[in-house]
Amino acid sequence: MPTPESLTSIRKFDVPIEQATTASLEAFKNFTVGVEFRRKGQYAESVTPFKRAIELDGEFALAHAQLGTSYRDLRNLALGNKYLERAYQLRDRVSERERLVRSLGDRSYMILRHHGLLTCGETAAAAFFRMYQLQRACEVQVNTMKMGQELRTLDEAVALANQLAPEHCEVMTRNASKVSREILSAGAIFIGPWTPTVLGDYVAGPSHTLPTGGAGNSFAGLTVDQFQRRTSVVEYSRASLKKALPAVQKFAELEGLSAHGTSAEMRVR
Repeated sequence: MPTPESLTSIRKFDVPIEQATTASLEAFKNFTVGVEFRRKGQYAESVTPFKRAIELDGEFALAHAQLGTSYRDLRNLALGNKYLERAYQLRDRVSERERLVRSLGDRSYMILRHHGLLTCGETAAAAFFRMYQLQRACEVQVNTMKMGQELRTLDEAVALANQLAPEHCEVMTRNASKVSREILSAGAIFIGPWTPTVLGDYVAGPSHTLPTGGAGNSFAGLTVDQFQRRTSVVEYSRASLKKALPAVQKFAELEGLSAHGTSAEMRVR
């Protein structure tokens, strides 16, 4: 998160907030909706608001870039590359003001939209101040409520850790090694009082390319496994195929893909 001291260097970008990334405030609002979906891992849902943002401003470079990234996350490489290439073509239209607002982070966009702070008259510097103060207040509230009032037992703490899927998780409890085995979604776990997170950053050895934003619920940290080519090899005998046929036909029926079932059935006629 930027610090207050950095404001001195950005006062020259103190322009109406709707001019910070696009001339269309409606396009910017749709962009924030798409960003919020992406933060939740809802890539399919993010497509529509990003498309709407582009409809409102066809030269909105960041909207093209985010839409292309969403399509690639959905394994639609053709559309992903199309929008990413368009974003690259528009790169000269990405002003320093746009880079400033983007650097404030997706969470800031969400906070602005949710609390109705994104207004036509507000300037980029004023929005920066407001977002910074609100983020700090939210962090204090979360730390106080989650860690002080709501979490009464170690089981609740483990459940919260698994829900948040943090990039880094430090476990400083009794029987920390045992507790850590119950944490399944953290990117990396650091056990005991003598294992600060910075060890993982610099010297401990595990991958430092870790899932962020709750992605640990679905993905592990980057390892050499991701660079290896794996192929499944399947071989059935006639008897095995005949035995599996009823299940195959039932699945084909449920999915409405009758040709799938027929492709297996005709082998054993």
